[in-house]
Amino acid sequence: MKYFKDIFTIDLLSYLIYMMVREMEEFEMKSLQSSTDLKPCLRRLHLGVMAIREYQESLETYSRPSSTQKIRNGSSQGCEEGIILLVSHLPAIRDLRQLFILQLRLYNPIIQSRRYLRDVITANHVLLLTFERAVQGSSESFDFRQHLNQFCSRTIISHYGTALEDFKTNGTFVNDCIFTFLHHIGTDLGRSDLLCEPVILSSFRKIWEEEFDVSILLNETVHLTCAMKYDIKQDNSEQTIPGMRGLGRPYSIRCAKVFVQL
Repeated sequence: MKYFKDIFTIDLLSYLIYMMVREMEEFEMKSLQSSTDLKPCLRRLHLGVMAIREYQESLETYSRPSSTQKIRNGSSQGCEEGIILLVSHLPAIRDLRQLFILQLRLYNPIIQSRRYLRDVITANHVLLLTFERAVQGSSESFDFRQHLNQFCSRTIISHYGTALEDFKTNGTFVNDCIFTFLHHIGTDLGRSDLLCEPVILSSFRKIWEEEFDVSILLNETVHLTCAMKYDIKQDNSEQTIPGMRGLGRPYSIRCAKVFVQL
């Protein structure tokens, strides 16, 4: 507890962001040189993503009401106020907001690994959760919807689709991060047209065919996407698709025909 004040600071977070941006710039420059070994750059870039993600996860954990109560009852006084203040300031750090947008846009599947992509996606997920909490508990103006709109590009959506291809090996948390993001785009922002990408629709089909256990968020997102692309309508004669049963909203049997066509 006594080290909280030294770890959870704007200065340390700003340093991590600065190092990440510098590594990204160096990677982009060296990637244009055919004779350059990119492995050291890739490793440092990945380590930077993991460092910021772990920082955010720790901050997210200790900013929860149950954790702040433990801190309040502990030996370190003033830590609770410092953590809450730092969380409330996160939306104002523009470089942090733009960092993962830039990483997702610049992701190169030929050079960079899918493990790196998954770490960027999970780090962005934790940041979005922190932003949502900060907005709820702060009077400062931050347009969360406007921030999400910056992810509405086919490049970024296709990278999420690439990560979704590994849904069987991703693990529950990574899949939830992907599903939550697609739900934000398709439902909250009303941009289900962006989800009508072959790489995403193909994964939706495989998830249905293999009766893979998915969250209710994916259930709603798949239905909305199919309705957008194939003009599917729900009616009273709906039947539940085997792979999507028990999720609270059945699919039309016509939606199953859509998957067969993919």
